[in-house]
Amino acid sequence: APTAPAPKYTSAETAANAQACFGEAPKIESLTPDEGMPGDKVTISGRNFGPAECLRSLSFGPGYPATFKLDNNTQITTTVPKGRRTGLAMLTVTTASGEDSKVFVVR
Repeated sequence: APTAPAPKYTSAETAANAQACFGEAPKIESLTPDEGMPGDKVTISGRNFGPAECLRSLSFGPGYPATFKLDNNTQITTTVPKGRRTGLAMLTVTTASGEDSKVFVVR
């Protein structure tokens, strides 16, 4: 498999300040609301979401990636993706350290 080129740093000091992505996996504690229609805003509360460089993806089930904004290490805001069919969806937050999911009902 091809590998991405290593990031280039101008000095050891800037390399030392680069974001390291390791630590505990994210943990979703609550979804507000925990059901909604495509286009609705959802607030995800939990821990270990950040920093932004380490947050990889957010989806409402396979094939339904969502746009999102990392508010801080314990909160993400997102929007239910358009075209998502109704029913149960696994809302999944993926970081460089792992992933966590919670059930969301698409109306």
